[in-house]
Amino acid sequence: MAQQNRSGEQLGDYRLLRKLGEGAFGEVYEAEQVYLGTKAAIKLLQAQLDQRELQAFLAEARKIAVLEHPHIARVLGFSFQGEMPYLVMQLAQGSLKDRFPAGQCQPIERILPVIQQAAEGLQYAHDQRIVHLDIKPANLLLGVQGQVLLADFGLSLVLSTKKTHQTMQGFAGTPYYAAPEQFENKPGLASDQYALAIMAYHWLTGVFPFDGEWFVIGHQKLSQEPPPLRAKLATISPAIEQTVLRALARSPKDRFPTIRDFAASLLQLSQPQQAPAPVKPPLRPPPAVVRSRPPLGTVLATCRGHSERLSRLLWFSDGVSLASASADKTVRLWNASSGQPLGLYRSHPDGVNALTCAPDGMRLASAVKNGTIYLWDVANGTLLHIWQGDKNAALLDLAWSPDGSCLACAHADHRIRLWDAATGNVLATWAGHTGIVRHVAWSADGIYLASASNDKTVRVWEASSGKALVSCQGHTSWVCSVAWSPDNTRLASASWDNTVRVWNASGSCVLTCQGHTEPVEDVTWSPDGTRLASTSSDGTVRLWDASSGKLLSLFQRQSAYGNAVAWSPDSSRIASGGADHTIQVWSAG
Repeated sequence: MAQQNRSGEQLGDYRLLRKLGEGAFGEVYEAEQVYLGTKAAIKLLQAQLDQRELQAFLAEARKIAVLEHPHIARVLGFSFQGEMPYLVMQLAQGSLKDRFPAGQCQPIERILPVIQQAAEGLQYAHDQRIVHLDIKPANLLLGVQGQVLLADFGLSLVLSTKKTHQTMQGFAGTPYYAAPEQFENKPGLASDQYALAIMAYHWLTGVFPFDGEWFVIGHQKLSQEPPPLRAKLATISPAIEQTVLRALARSPKDRFPTIRDFAASLLQLSQPQQAPAPVKPPLRPPPAVVRSRPPLGTVLATCRGHSERLSRLLWFSDGVSLASASADKTVRLWNASSGQPLGLYRSHPDGVNALTCAPDGMRLASAVKNGTIYLWDVANGTLLHIWQGDKNAALLDLAWSPDGSCLACAHADHRIRLWDAATGNVLATWAGHTGIVRHVAWSADGIYLASASNDKTVRVWEASSGKALVSCQGHTSWVCSVAWSPDNTRLASASWDNTVRVWNASGSCVLTCQGHTEPVEDVTWSPDGTRLASTSSDGTVRLWDASSGKLLSLFQRQSAYGNAVAWSPDSSRIASGGADHTIQVWSAG
């Protein structure tokens, strides 16, 4: 039965604007803070809590309120209106129940980002020993940028004993999605993995593996294995089917060790596999299929979400994801094809001016000027370590060594420091520059480190000893960026003298790329070694022939300032970030 519509009423400091929906435990309203005008969601709980239940609920609410993750809806407050308790929550833009209608089969490519984001938020909660226990599309909300936000942590556990649910007394969850152990009142962390796998099963096939009244579903889940997905939809990959069925194992110990492992397995298996070459070509091979590419310079995606200028960009080796650092104190992850956000790291006290990824792609390191380095788990956004450096030596850049053992750091005190990537201890300090060191770059083999400085030089160091080997001199202003060619034989540098220069192993300048009309902020080689890309405060991204220095193409950014540029691993795309707070992904041919 529908509840009374309370739109227009005031609860504490919030005025209810409109009803968004209702469920088993209450109603949800969009509300406005009467003094600040900010929007929130108000969940009115229909259960009347006695003192014991209230204390249990408050204990659960306190645990949930401290959860801070880009894929968890924040709990902003809790209070009463008379005897009716209510929660104040982050306002969402709908739920996955609306995005994926029941009964419709969804392609794996469409549901995979949802599974990944939900798993990131749940893994973060699991790491703090907090279990959700009611994972279902209605509790996976959508943020303003389309990101998944997990809601209603712990509500089913606390409220499952109310008289309104006596037929399922002691049961926490929603029967269609609940794990077998929840029907025996023995829930655990693996119960959330099971529920997420049920969602995947339902979205992929259009049906639930078990159906009926709640007690029928419970009996089936406790006594039967779910039907194979291909019995419902024959086109599903056997590998993906086995991954989902493993997460749906009756015994929690037979599922994946963590919910992150389940999501990672789905991601890996969904990547397109290269077909093996035929043993014998046909006598009359069909004509080659020419796959068209977007024209050179086409903007393929725009990533929006930062509120200050971009400082660093990097492209992950999967060719799908980008990471960006900004003066707005955040690091963000993006889908490079759609421009959609994938993650947000926001514990920095100041603007982030350095960003690097471990060779295995599992960790990110970011830094702020006061010398503090932050290490993050890429899979779930967890902050792993904070290393405090010398506050008197502003840290301007980071680069992870190819073997993953250490981080090279560029400092304003004219020095380079190497940090142990496992312990955070400073291993060595190199001196030699006479100006601020702005950028550092490892050769692909890890034997050499190059640095760019305000002293107008690029220097090459022997990584094992810190010995200065080469000094590249010729720029007439600050050198902002340096990059190694993929074969480790040449260096490219970007300078405030409006040029890009290419140097050989002896430090001689072999090319000068001229055309930018303002300082060049960043330069990078294409992974195939044939081209260079540079970005400048003149608002352009330019592509250069790496053998001749000839200008191949010019892309005009939307703003008049470019800070960072990065190539995709297959050399087909370029990402650039600038003062307009956006990242643009371009076709590079």
